[in-house]
Amino acid sequence: MYIERILSNNAVIATADSGEVVALGPGIGFRHKKGTELPEEEVERVFRPSPAQPLEQLGAFLADLPSAYLDAAVEVCEAAQTELSIPPSQSLAIAIADHLSFALRRQREGISVEYPLAWEIAQLYPTYTAVGRRAVTIVQSRLGVQLPDEESISFAMHFINAHAGSAPNSLPWTRQLTLISQFFDVIDSSFGVAVDRESMSASRFVTHLRYVFARIERHTQLEDTPNELMRSIAENFSDEIACAHRIAYLIRLGLGTGITSDEVAFVAIHVARLVKDVKEDRATPALERS
Repeated sequence: MYIERILSNNAVIATADSGEVVALGPGIGFRHKKGTELPEEEVERVFRPSPAQPLEQLGAFLADLPSAYLDAAVEVCEAAQTELSIPPSQSLAIAIADHLSFALRRQREGISVEYPLAWEIAQLYPTYTAVGRRAVTIVQSRLGVQLPDEESISFAMHFINAHAGSAPNSLPWTRQLTLISQFFDVIDSSFGVAVDRESMSASRFVTHLRYVFARIERHTQLEDTPNELMRSIAENFSDEIACAHRIAYLIRLGLGTGITSDEVAFVAIHVARLVKDVKEDRATPALERS
């Protein structure tokens, strides 16, 4: 590996068997000169350019990035690989490091960021959100900075994107988040209620909708519900069936696929349970609930 250009004390552009790379290591840009061989034992990390990360852009970013930020980002990626089975990826490490750099700058400048779909992300992707909280802990441990809890959602979004990228046939997760929010609006308007999105009943409802999304993704929608049960649901939950059909229409619009009548019945049952819980909670005096 030979040095083509010095980027900083700790970063150089070098030629390797695979072509030009950005090599990082403590003091390698200070101790060695352009055109000389770079000892492999002094190189800690090597980053290769890609169409999404051209050499100039990649080099400029890594040259300015404090090594501690990159170390924290790599540990976050390792946690995601271990706990979420996300394949190791240079692009994810760069994305996490880039986000971390901006998050720490916002922290210093007292700038807060809102994530309008934070609740939906936490409900639809609890495992990703848990690893997002782990990322916040890693940042505090490595850098001594306590990021706001909301940053766990942003880390989770990076993990979801990474997983979607490694599974190209997966459903667009951003559409799922938007749909969940729309489903609650439909239920509110259909039954004249105001579902508390933070309640256990709402969380349970979202869990069941996750199963619907998963079956759509796997092409294994419900189809074998006994006719007697389907008739009973239609007779006893007519309003909920109507609401479920509105939800099914939103799914078709949002995901480009319909759901079976069995899935509509499944959704209707859980709409009924949610609305029942909301009405019972509304009828219960505050003292009894506490």
